[in-house]
Amino acid sequence: MDVQQRGSLLHAILERAYREAQNPADPASVLDTLNAVAAQAFADAPRAYAFRPSPLWEMEQAFLLERLEETVTELAEVEPGWTPVAFERSFGREGQPALELEIDGERVLLRGVIDRVDRNAAGKLRVIDYKTGATALAPRDLTDGRRLQLPIYALAAERALGLGEAADGFYWAILRAQAGTLRLARFHQEVEGQPLTGVDGAVQVVQGHIARILQGIRAGQFPPTHGIRSMYPSRAK
Repeated sequence: MDVQQRGSLLHAILERAYREAQNPADPASVLDTLNAVAAQAFADAPRAYAFRPSPLWEMEQAFLLERLEETVTELAEVEPGWTPVAFERSFGREGQPALELEIDGERVLLRGVIDRVDRNAAGKLRVIDYKTGATALAPRDLTDGRRLQLPIYALAAERALGLGEAADGFYWAILRAQAGTLRLARFHQEVEGQPLTGVDGAVQVVQGHIARILQGIRAGQFPPTHGIRSMYPSRAK
C-alpha cells in the first residue's frame, strides 16, 4: 500500500465511522462504530485500492486503527461544542455547484471535496481537512502559497454549498492525531500595513495567490522549485 492508497483508506474509515455513529459529536459513540467500520475496510482494502498486502499488513492494520482511535479522541478535545454535519462534500463535482470567485475582473471556478464540516450551537461552520502527513500545515504555508485549500474549503462550504457561515478551519494530521498550527479563526497577516485576519483575511491571501498562479500559467512560467539545490549545489541561485 502506497501513501496515496493509505490516505484514501483512512479518509474513508473516518467518514463512515462518523456518519454511522449514533451521535457523531460524542467520541465514545464514534469509537463504538469505528472498530467495525475499520475491520470491514481493512478486509476490503487490497481489492478496493489495488495493492498486494505485505507480510506486515496485519501489524499495519493494528497501527492504523490505534491512530484512528486517537484521532477521534483528540479531535473531540480541540474545542468542545462542534458537531460533524457533512463528510466528503463535493463542490463543482457530482452535480454540485462550483465555488465561483471574482478575481481581477475574471470569473474563476473551483472544484474539490471537503473532508468534513462541523457546526456549532450558533450555526457557524468549521471545516477540517484530513492529512496523513504532518508537513506544510502552518500559517506560513498559506501565506507563502504552498497550501491553499483550507480557506477555499471554508468558502465553498459557505457559498457554493450554502451550509452556513464559515468561522474556522484547520488541517488534521491523522497519524499524529493533532491539528496543524493554521487556524482560520486566528489567522493574521500584515499586507502593506493592513491586517488580514480570520477567515476573510485567509480568503484574501488565497485570492492573491490564485491571481498569481493564473498569470504564471498563461505566461508559461513553470520553474522548478525543488531538488535543484541538492542536485546542483554549486549552480543554485
